[in-house]
This record gives sequence, C-alpha cells and structure tokens, in this order.
Amino acid sequence: MAYHAVNGATAILNALLEGTINFALLNVATASANVGKVQGALAVTAPRRLANFPDVPTMDELGFSGIASVNWQGCSPRAVSRPASFRPCIAAVAKAMVTPQAKEAFAKVNAGVTVSVSPTTFADEIKAEMVRWEKAKPEVLALPQE
Repeated sequence: MAYHAVNGATAILNALLEGTINFALLNVATASANVGKVQGALAVTAPRRLANFPDVPTMDELGFSGIASVNWQGCSPRAVSRPASFRPCIAAVAKAMVTPQAKEAFAKVNAGVTVSVSPTTFADEIKAEMVRWEKAKPEVLALPQE
C-alpha cells in the first residue's frame, strides 16, 4: 500500500473519483456533502456512530480501540500579536459558534461545537492532540508500503 499525500478535500475527492487513489480519510462534513459520490465508508473515528452514517461502525467497534479523532477549527493570532488586541475577535467567534443557527448547521453534518475556555486552553488542546498523534506515528509508518 503506497501512501500519497493529497492536499484538501476537493483534491482527495477528485483523486478517488478518478481512481488515482483507492482509500481516503475524510471528515464527516466532506463525506456528508458528497453522499453518493464516494461509496464504502469503512468506519468513523467518532466515539459513537453518526446519525447520517448509522450503518458505519466506529473504529472501536471494529477492534481498533483508542483511535478517535475530532475535527477542530480555531483562531490563532501570530506569535508577535498582542493578545489583548485579539481577544475581541476570539470572543466574537466563540459567541457565533454557539448560536442556534451555527449549531443547526454543524448538526446537519454531525459536527459538534465545543468552544475552548480560552486561547491558552485551545493551545493546550492542540499540543495534547499533537502528542497523541506523534505516539501513533511509528505504527502508521510501520504499515506495508508499495
């Protein structure tokens, strides 16, 4: 199995449709928006089955416990920015993310909304995620390559 880096959801979908690649990991929003174009979801990395993919098991159900992932987005100022000047932007985004309209839009593609308590908390969450995936890297690199 060869690994091919493809940049972005559109490029991944095009490569699948063209037959350039046979397998891809896609986020739920991309998959939901493209129902019918790509067949054969094997599993979801969510902790529970998803409402718009009820017949697709979780990785845990398939015997791969501990493989769970979330799709996160964030606002991060440049390192040289003054934190105080960026706070109003962060507050506005956090407020918008929890509006009924935002929650409804995200729910349509099984994307939950959790707003970090602070920029520091968000940075800590990113660091923890990086550590978790760094630990998984040796196993991924050990997979058969063509």
